[in-house]
Amino acid sequence: MQIIITAIDALILATAISVAIMTIGCMGRIFRSWHICCGCRPSQAPAPAIIFFPLNLTTLCCGLAGILKVKRKEKTRDDVPDKKLRHIFETIHGKGIQTLTTGTIPVREYLESQQTLEAMDESIRQLKRDDAFTDIFFDAARKDDLYILLEDMNAFLKEEESAF
Repeated sequence: MQIIITAIDALILATAISVAIMTIGCMGRIFRSWHICCGCRPSQAPAPAIIFFPLNLTTLCCGLAGILKVKRKEKTRDDVPDKKLRHIFETIHGKGIQTLTTGTIPVREYLESQQTLEAMDESIRQLKRDDAFTDIFFDAARKDDLYILLEDMNAFLKEEESAF
């Protein structure tokens, strides 16, 4: 039995091998900063971590939950979308129609800039994501802060509309 490899077969094989090597390299770069732990409590593992056989003293997990736990990096309090939205709104609030009519800002700086409005839109989109919604739903202080922001934004919009 004779095996004949053509140039096309060799090219396909070389391409497949190079794609596999690049994929493994990318995965290596991604997981290089992750800690790998086995049989420890998730609360004691440094983040980010992949924990095999996580130890929960009060919970008996079965299936994949009993075998693997992924602990991601925790977000800082300043990195959350509701804080960003508050900061952006305070910037925009200072550049409203009142400052425009008094002549303290030029017309192109009304409501700060197009980039600021796009950043505000992105913050609102992030608030609609499941993880942000869950965080706010279970945190009464953040929920109250968001209601206060909503009231401030409504008052600002009424001021802007009344000026016309």
